[in-house]
Amino acid sequence: MKNECYHIEKLQYDKQILSVQGWIFSGTKDKQNAVCRLSLLLVSSDRRAVRCRLRLTPRQDVAQVYGLSYDSVGFSFQEQLKIRRGRIRVYLSYSRNWQSKQVFLFETEDSMQAEKAATEDADIEVVFPRLGAYECMDNFCLLRKQYALVRPENARGVDVILPVYNGYSYLEPLFATVFQTELAVRLIVVNDCSTDHRVHDFFKELCRKDHRVVYVVNEQNEGFVKSVNRGFRMAERDVALINTDIELPAYWLERLMLPIFTDAKVASATPYTNCGTLCSFPQIGMDNPVFDNQTVRFVDDVFRTLKPVYTTLPTGVGFCMGIRKKALDQIGLFDEESFKKGYGEENDWCQRAIQAGYQHVQVENLFVYHKHGGSFLPEEKKKLAEENMQTLKRRYPHYLEDAARYLERDANRIYRTYALWRCLIQTDARTILYFNHVLGGGADDYLRRQKEELAKTDAMVMEFCYDAYEDLYRLKINYHGYALKLYAEHFETVYYGLKQMHLDEILINELVVYPNLYDVLERIVQLKRHSGAKLVMLLHDYFCVCPTITLVSGNGIYCGMECGGCDLRKHPRLCSPLYVDIHAWREHWGKFLRQCDSIRAFSDDTAARLQTVYDRLPEICVKGHQTEQMYKVTRRYKLTDTVNLAVLGVLGRHKGLHIVKEMLALIEKERLAVRIVVVGISEETMRSKHLVTTGRYCKEELPGLMYVYDIDMVFVPSVCPETFSYTAQEAMNMQMPTAVFNLGAPAERVKQYEKGLVISQISAQKALRKMLAWVKQNGLPQNPLKKDILFVTEYESFSSRYRVSHFREHLSVIGICSDLVALKKFRLSRVKKYDVISFYRCSDTKKLAAVSKQAKKYGVRLFYDLDDFIYDYDKIQHLEFLKGEDYCDFEAYSKNIRACMQLCDVLTTSTDHLADAMRESFPGKEVLLCRNAASLAMQRLSESAAQKRAQKKAADDAVVLGYFSGSKTHERDWQIVERCILALMEQNPKVELILAGTIQVSEQLLAFGNRVRRVPFMDWRRLPELIASIDINLMPLEDHFFQWCKSENKWMEAGLAGVATAASYNPELAGVLRDGYDVVFSRDKAQWQENLHRLAADQMLRQTIGRHAREAVYQTHLVTCEENFRQVVSRMCGTGEGLAEKR
Repeated sequence: MKNECYHIEKLQYDKQILSVQGWIFSGTKDKQNAVCRLSLLLVSSDRRAVRCRLRLTPRQDVAQVYGLSYDSVGFSFQEQLKIRRGRIRVYLSYSRNWQSKQVFLFETEDSMQAEKAATEDADIEVVFPRLGAYECMDNFCLLRKQYALVRPENARGVDVILPVYNGYSYLEPLFATVFQTELAVRLIVVNDCSTDHRVHDFFKELCRKDHRVVYVVNEQNEGFVKSVNRGFRMAERDVALINTDIELPAYWLERLMLPIFTDAKVASATPYTNCGTLCSFPQIGMDNPVFDNQTVRFVDDVFRTLKPVYTTLPTGVGFCMGIRKKALDQIGLFDEESFKKGYGEENDWCQRAIQAGYQHVQVENLFVYHKHGGSFLPEEKKKLAEENMQTLKRRYPHYLEDAARYLERDANRIYRTYALWRCLIQTDARTILYFNHVLGGGADDYLRRQKEELAKTDAMVMEFCYDAYEDLYRLKINYHGYALKLYAEHFETVYYGLKQMHLDEILINELVVYPNLYDVLERIVQLKRHSGAKLVMLLHDYFCVCPTITLVSGNGIYCGMECGGCDLRKHPRLCSPLYVDIHAWREHWGKFLRQCDSIRAFSDDTAARLQTVYDRLPEICVKGHQTEQMYKVTRRYKLTDTVNLAVLGVLGRHKGLHIVKEMLALIEKERLAVRIVVVGISEETMRSKHLVTTGRYCKEELPGLMYVYDIDMVFVPSVCPETFSYTAQEAMNMQMPTAVFNLGAPAERVKQYEKGLVISQISAQKALRKMLAWVKQNGLPQNPLKKDILFVTEYESFSSRYRVSHFREHLSVIGICSDLVALKKFRLSRVKKYDVISFYRCSDTKKLAAVSKQAKKYGVRLFYDLDDFIYDYDKIQHLEFLKGEDYCDFEAYSKNIRACMQLCDVLTTSTDHLADAMRESFPGKEVLLCRNAASLAMQRLSESAAQKRAQKKAADDAVVLGYFSGSKTHERDWQIVERCILALMEQNPKVELILAGTIQVSEQLLAFGNRVRRVPFMDWRRLPELIASIDINLMPLEDHFFQWCKSENKWMEAGLAGVATAASYNPELAGVLRDGYDVVFSRDKAQWQENLHRLAADQMLRQTIGRHAREAVYQTHLVTCEENFRQVVSRMCGTGEGLAEKR
C-alpha cells in the first residue's frame, strides 16, 4: 500500500462470521488527498465481486502516535458470510486521488474439502451482506460485455419432446419458433388423445410438410406423465422437454443444451422465463407477465448477450427443460404411477438425479415465454398440486427447504437485476430523471408527491442521489410497477448507465452535499446534450445562489444577498470548505442555469431574488407546491390558562432558533402566561418551564397535537427568505391562526389568509407582542366544564396508545384538558392538583396504595383502565403462551393488577365481556365501557394509504392476505388458519401473504418464496400503508373467554383503509360486527377454508365488506365519535349527567 499507512488489528473468519478491524490514513501529516470510499471487496473464483460497507470511526489514538493534524480512519466489519462451495478472496478497497486501490487481505478455505478438486472451477454460491434492497452497479461491468453464442464442435442432435392434450390456440405461436435452431432436431409429438380434432389435423399436416416431426397418438387419454415417458422411450439422443404453452427465441436449443453437451455432471438445464418459480423473471418465485407486454425476442435479446455461469438449481422446471439422455437411462423415467397427469413429476426426477450425483443448472443467457396453464385445466391442476406436493414431501423431506433457501438466497439476482436494467433502458417510454439528495425535508416531500403522480402515467421515473451518509450514489427506477434500486461507489459508474438511456427530462431537485459539484454540473449539461432532454432547475432553496444554502449569515440573520463583506471560510453552515469563493460559485452556477430550458420557482419572491443575482436566465415558471389535505382544527374551548404558541418542524438557526430563545427569555423575565410548544425537534437543547418539545411527528398527527397542546397560534419564525414553507401551509390547511415574519414565500401567502399575521420586523419582542395581541382579540373562551384529569401509565405500549393517548385526544377535541405521566415519575404531591386520576395497567401496589390514601384525603377520584382479562390468574393459567419463559412472573403480576384495581373507585374497559367479568369480580364497583377508537392521525394515514392502494390495485390482480398480530401470544391463533392458507396458495397462484412480527410459520409456507413476505413489527405510523396493501385482513382467534375479552382493533385498523376482515367468530365480536356485512366470520377450520376461497375469488365481495367496515368505523370508532366516550367522560366530569347538559 504505497504512501498509505494502515494496520489490520483483527482478521478472522470463524463459524461463518467474517470480522475485520483496523485503521488507515493517507501517509501525510496534513489532511491532503485523504483516503476515502473504504469497503471490503469480496471476489469469488468466477470473478464475481460484491462490496460490503465498512463501519467507519475516527481514531484519535492513531493520530496522536503519528502526529497527525486529523484523525485517521478506523474501520470495522462483522457480518455473516455463508460460502456454499469454493473460496473467496477478501480485499480492502479504498480511493485516493480519485483512484481506486485494493489490498489483498486473505483467502477463505474451500468450504467443501471433500470436493476440492472438483469444485475448483465450479460456480460458487455465496451469501453476502446486501446494502438494503439495492444492487451494486459496479457488478454490471462483469455482465456488460456482449457474449457471443458458443456452438461447441461436439454439439449433438437433440430429440425435442412435446406432449399435447388439446391447447390448439398455443400451437401456432409455438411452431412459429420451435425450429429456430441450427442443431439437428427430431420433434417427437405425443398426442394424449386430444378431444379437439383440430389438434390432430394440425400435426398430420405438419408431418406431411416436415420430415423432422414424429407424431404418435395415444389410443386413450393416458395422462401427462405417461405421454412424456412415451416420448422419452422414443428418444435416441439428449432431450429437450417442452410444453405447448411456450414461445421460443432464435437459437434457443443451442443455448439450452450447451451445459449438457459440455458438462457430464449436468442432468438438466432450465432457462429464464416469466412463469417458472426458481427461474422466473423479473421476480423470482412469481408468475410474471412478460416485461411491459413486450415480445419474447425483445426480452431474450437482453439475456442472449449474457455470459452464463450455469448456477446450480435444487430442481429443474419442466416447461422447457434440457435433459441428458444418459441420466434418463441411469435413473429412469418420470414416475407415472405417483404423478399421473403431472405437476411435480420433474421435481421428483430431479431429486433422484441429485441422489445419483448429477446437478441441475440455470441457463442464464436464454429467456423462454411461458403462458402457464396450456396443458390442462386450472381446477384440475389445483387438485394435482395439492396431492403431488404431499408425495414430494414424504420422499424428499429436505426438498422444500432447499427450494426455499434458494429463493431466499437468490444466487442469480445480479443476472435478473441486470436484465431488468437492460429491458428498462431499451423501452421508448417517456423518461424523467430527478437529481436529489437523501437529507429529507420539503424538497424530498415534493419529489415523493411528484413520483406518486407520475406513477399514474406511462412515464419512467428515475431518482439519482448522492448518499452522504454511506458515501454512495443511488439510482432508483420506477416504471409500470417495475422497481429497480442500484448503487455505485463513483459518480461516473451511474453516469455511464444514464448515458445509455433515452431521457426526456432532467430535473434538478437538490444537489446539496454532492462532492465535486462543479464537475457534476458539467456532467449534467453533457447528459442533457447527449440525450436531448429538457433540463429544469427546481428552486427549493438558495443553494445555486450561495453555498450556505439559506442566505443566513454567520451571526444568524438574513444576509440580504450582499456578499461584499461575507467571509465564507468562517461560516458555520458552509456546505463544503472547497467552495469559499462566491464569485467562482456564481460563475459555475450561472453557466449551468443558462443551460437550463426552464427554472421552476415556488413563489414570486424566490423568482425575484434569483433574478437579482443572475441575468440572461431562461423562463422562470412560478407555481406553488400542492400540499396534502389536512383535517381542520375546530376547537371549542381553551383547555389551559396559558397562550400556547406552536413552532412546527425542525427548529434550526435559519428557522429562527435564536428568535425562540429570545422569546423564552422575555416570557420568563416578564412572567407571562405563555408556553411555546416545539412540535418537532430543535437543533439545540433549550431548557425552560415555558417550553415543551414533542419530538418528531408525521404531518397526519398535527391536528391531534393542536388539540392536545391547546395551540392558539402557529408561529413560523424563519429568518431566511424561505422558498415555500410546508409548515406554514400545513398550519393554514388546518385553519390554524398563523404568524410569520414579512420575509420570503410564507409572507406572500399569509398576507392573503384570513387568520394570518405578518410581522414587519424580525424581532422576538415584536413578534411576541403582536401574537399575544392577536390571540387576546380572537381567542377562544374557557371551557365552563373545567376539570383537571391525569393519566398514569406504567409503560408506553401499542395498547396504551389506544387506551390513553387516543382518549386524551378525544378529551381535547371536546375541550377538556388532561396530563400524562409515567408511574415511576409520578409524585404523591401532585395528587391534590387533579380532580381525576386514571391508571392504565399499573401493577405497583405500594405506589397505588399511597396514591389512594392521598386521593381520599383530597377528594380525588381514581379510575383504573384495563383491556385484557389478566387480573384473575386462576382462570387463565391454562393458556399456552403463559408457559413461556417471558411469563414466568405473570402470576405475581396478575395478582398485583387485581390489587391495584381494588384500590380504585371506577373501572373502565374496552369490551362487554371484560366489563361483565369485572362486575362479577368486583361487586359494588362501578364498571364503564369505552371501546377503542382511532386517532385523527390514524384516520388520515389510512385515507391516504387507501387512495394509493386504489391506484396500484387497478393494474394488479394479486390477492394479498395479511396477518398483523404475529407475536408469541398469537401462535395458536395463527395455527387455526395456516393450513387453510397453505391450501389456498397451492391452489391459487395469485394469492400472496404478508406476515408481521416474529410468529413461527411452517417450512411449507416459506417454500412459496416471494409470495410470502415477512415484515417486522413496525411503528404505527407505517402500519396503515402496509394494511392498505392487502386485500384480506386475517383475524383468527381461539374460542375461549380470554379472547372474547379482546377488542376489535385489527378489524378497525383494516376498516379504516377499506380492507375486508376475515375473523374467527366469538360472542364479543358478534355483538359489535355484522357477519357478511362488515366482516366475514368463521366458526371452524372448514368454514375458514370456505370463506378464504370465497373472498380470494370474489373481488366485489371483498370491496363491499371493506367499504361497510369503513363506514362502521367512521360511525362508532373514531376519537370524534362522542357517543363511545360519553359514559366515561360524564363520570369523570362529575355527576354522571350527560356532557351536553353539563355544558
